[in-house]
Amino acid sequence: MGIDLTSRDALIGLVARDLVRVSKDRNGRERSPEDQHADHVRSADRMGLNLVGPSYHDIGSASEYARKKRDDFERLMTDLREDTFNAQILMMWENSRGSRQEGEWIALIDLAKSRGVVFWIEMRGRFFDPADPFDRAELVKAAADAALETNLLSMRVLRGTKSAAAQGRPHGKTPYGYIRRYDERTRELIAQELHPEQAPVVKELFKRVAKGDTLYTITKDFAARGIEKKSGGPFTSQHLRSMLVNPAYMGVRVRDPERKQGKYLGPKTQAYKGIWEYIVTPAMYRRVQRILGDDARRTNRGGSDVKHWLSMIAKCGVCETVLTVKKVPTAPGTFRYGCNSPRGCARVDKPTLDLFVEDLLLGWLADPKQYRALGQPSEKVDAQ
Repeated sequence: MGIDLTSRDALIGLVARDLVRVSKDRNGRERSPEDQHADHVRSADRMGLNLVGPSYHDIGSASEYARKKRDDFERLMTDLREDTFNAQILMMWENSRGSRQEGEWIALIDLAKSRGVVFWIEMRGRFFDPADPFDRAELVKAAADAALETNLLSMRVLRGTKSAAAQGRPHGKTPYGYIRRYDERTRELIAQELHPEQAPVVKELFKRVAKGDTLYTITKDFAARGIEKKSGGPFTSQHLRSMLVNPAYMGVRVRDPERKQGKYLGPKTQAYKGIWEYIVTPAMYRRVQRILGDDARRTNRGGSDVKHWLSMIAKCGVCETVLTVKKVPTAPGTFRYGCNSPRGCARVDKPTLDLFVEDLLLGWLADPKQYRALGQPSEKVDAQ
């Protein structure tokens, strides 16, 4: 690059851009991206640099354990690779802000070197030229140190998670139906207890599914009664299903649940007895899992030979609400149509009603005059 980094006159007018993300200073105080950018602005003004924007705002984790894509870091790498960075200096708050992955950080160093870009590290208060072998050695060492710190932290977290799971301690967000008490001074968990209003809702949900009620029916009933999620608003069928498969409600603590497959108790999941009181018994929980896993319960058009084709179409002649499919508790594997009225004024054997309506439709379709009528949009079709 040929810039004399020790000469203030040589720096005046050079263009700089900055990469910011959440970090902590030497005293452990959190420095937001806005704080970091403000520090970069002050340093640029002091040295006579022209700091241009926008900043590369890296929100995602810089470690190898990150799950979210780091869009702005990728944009920085692309700009350097395609020579559209349009600056001579990349400002960062600390070495590890580039990346906590050695390979990724070294790739950034190499790209910067190829484009003649130097680094300004705010916490070190100095420039690092990747073309200088001594500066490069420090940058690479910083990458190794950051990766080591990340791996050690991951090991400590994993060990702590395993230990907490084996002890049956709760983890993650507090499930609907429970509340947690913490020590006011240390913030250590004291207990996870039943929520006086929400726990009965969870118990009702499991009991109603066990007796054959559909999730649609339950969501409608909960909405009518003003029962809402923790975050507010009505429950959906998806919300209720996620609750129904959560083993925390039977007092079980699981580690690494296979949530991507919609399962909690997969083959690799480790389960432990929780330190909290259960809301439903293990027997009730397993019964509901069998119901949810029954193909006959599915109402979608594909994936099952059982078709509930009159569900949400046929109506009750008394209350005029739509009919939905319900299991017959006393006869496993059999179904009936029922209205959604609290009175339950309509209960019809599903195969009987299906055959009755099928005969009506086939008779209507076999009538030649209906075909003639269908070809004349201006006339009404007699469907009687």
